[in-house]
Amino acid sequence: MPLVTVGIPTYNRSKLVRRAIESVLAQSLTDIEIIVGDNASSDDTGEVVKSFDDPRVQYLRRPENIGHYRNESDLLRSGTAPYVSVLFDDEVMAPTNLERKLAVLQSDPDIAMAHSAFFRMSTDGRVVKDHEEWCSLDRDTVETGEEFIERTFERPCRVHVATTVIRRDVANQVAFREEDKPADDHALWLQIARFGKIAYLNDALASFCVTEGWSSENGYMSIDGVAYRERFDRVVGFREVLERFLVQQQYPPEREAALRHAMDRSWRRQLCQAVRDEEIHSPKPVRSTLEVIGRAARLDPLVLVNSSMPRALAGRAREIVRRERSRAS
Repeated sequence: MPLVTVGIPTYNRSKLVRRAIESVLAQSLTDIEIIVGDNASSDDTGEVVKSFDDPRVQYLRRPENIGHYRNESDLLRSGTAPYVSVLFDDEVMAPTNLERKLAVLQSDPDIAMAHSAFFRMSTDGRVVKDHEEWCSLDRDTVETGEEFIERTFERPCRVHVATTVIRRDVANQVAFREEDKPADDHALWLQIARFGKIAYLNDALASFCVTEGWSSENGYMSIDGVAYRERFDRVVGFREVLERFLVQQQYPPEREAALRHAMDRSWRRQLCQAVRDEEIHSPKPVRSTLEVIGRAARLDPLVLVNSSMPRALAGRAREIVRRERSRAS
C-alpha cells in the first residue's frame, strides 16, 4: 500500500514529464505511486511514461482533452494512498520532499496540508534561485485554518501547488474549479483550510518553473525569462475568489468586516504590482504607463493614493530605461 499518490497532469510535453517522473522516483520515501494524467497528448508522452520499468508508475490517458482543471481535480482523487500530491509536468521534487512532509502530516492528524518553500528553475533545469516563499514566513510554521485564511486575505498567493501534500480525506472534498480561474489554486487552499491546520516547511523542497505553454500562462501571466509578470486579470481573479469565499462562509459581521478590510488593502497593493508589471508594448512608454494607471483606477480609484503606487511607478520607470538602453545598443 503506497503512502503518497503523486498525480502529474500533462499535455504534449514528453521531455518535461520524464524529468518530473524521475524526480518522484528519486524520493527518499519509496512507498509511493505515480499517476500520469495525460490530457490526450498527440506527442510521444505515452511512450515516455511506459518506458519507466517501475510498477509504481501508472499511465492514465484521457480519450479526449478534458481541460486542465478537470485533469488536475481528477488526479487529486486518483490513487489509493492516504496522502496525495499534484506535481505539474515541468516541476521537480527535491529528494526528501515527500518524506519531510509526510512526517509533519503524520505527527498531527489535524494538519490538512503541508507545503514548503521552493527553488526557482529554468526550463532547461538550471536552478536560478535557491530559496523562495510566498507566505511571508521565515521558519517552519503550523497555522490554524483560520490563521491561514486571515493571512491569505492579507496576501492572496501563499502556496505553490508543486510543494503540497494533502490528506486524502480532505483532497476528496475539494477541487480545482473552472469558475475560480485564473486563481483556482488560491481558491483550493482556502477550501482546504476549512478542514484543518496548514503546515509550512521553510526548506526549498520542490521547484517553481515557468515554461512556455505553462498552465497558468493563459493570458493571466506573461513569461519574462525565468520569472513571470502579474496581470490585471489574475489580480481581479484573486479578489473574485475571496468574495465568493466570504459569501460561502457566512462569517459573523465583525469577522467579515475585518477580512474585507484586509482584502481591500491587499487588492490595491496587487493593482499597483500589476501597474508595474504590465508589459510595455507601445513605442510611447509614457502614454502606455498612463493607460495602465487608468486601467487600475477604473478598477479602484483609491489605488491612485495607495502607498505602493510610487514604488510601482519607479519600477516601471526602471524597466522603461532598461528597454530604451537595450534598443539603443
